[in-house]
Amino acid sequence: GDVRGHGLMLSLDLVKDRTTKKPLSAKETNDININLVLLNLLLSVHASNIRLTPPLIIDEKVADEIVQIIDQSLDHSLVTQVAMKARLLSEFTKSKLQP
Repeated sequence: GDVRGHGLMLSLDLVKDRTTKKPLSAKETNDININLVLLNLLLSVHASNIRLTPPLIIDEKVADEIVQIIDQSLDHSLVTQVAMKARLLSEFTKSKLQP
């Protein structure tokens, strides 16, 4: 929907439709956040917004990798999402059951 920021600090607004700028629902944004975590990228995700605040010493290779992971998290098929989330839920449940 919109990308804004200053220097390396960026904010990405996630929308359903670029024309109407209708934001993603909390569930949809949460699904994207889970995908990001499963792809080993921790970002600040709030409402329908992703915030990037990488270290100031980041190099171009790492920046490209971050963009690639964000792109992958937005493009996952439903089957892949369900499988990954089921695995995450299983791991979470196991961790809570152990003393």
